[in-house]
Amino acid sequence: MKLFSLTLVAVVGFFLDSSDGKKYDVKVLTGNRAKAGTDANVYLILFGTKRNSSESHLSTKFVNNFEKGQQDHFEVETADLGARIEKIRIRHDNSGVAPGWFLQEVRVTDEERHITFWFPCDRWLATGEGDGKTSVDLPLDRFEEEKEEKKG
Repeated sequence: MKLFSLTLVAVVGFFLDSSDGKKYDVKVLTGNRAKAGTDANVYLILFGTKRNSSESHLSTKFVNNFEKGQQDHFEVETADLGARIEKIRIRHDNSGVAPGWFLQEVRVTDEERHITFWFPCDRWLATGEGDGKTSVDLPLDRFEEEKEEKKG
């Protein structure tokens, strides 16, 4: 009997987390230095005050994302993460011809609340550069709330 109730709670929790879909605009800036771009697959997890997102594959069909000096835009749809995004985890799978990547920063905008969260990185995610890691947790650096203009 206990096994059944534990399973039921886990299933109900899953549906509650995924039912109130919300969109976050994600901007990823690759550094402007030699060989900064990556051919690898890039993944992101958002950690909010209320809950965390599942891992999202950041990709755009027919677009060469994450090139030197380039800013890429993605939409991540997940449950409402809460009032603030406190950190992100961004990684790549080290695939492709040139997987090393110099990540400048990530900006996440809560479109509904008009708040942008800034996550500077300024480091290599590469097995052959820096600390050799292809994943990093980035804490929230700052956030900005967009002010609405009053019309009169």
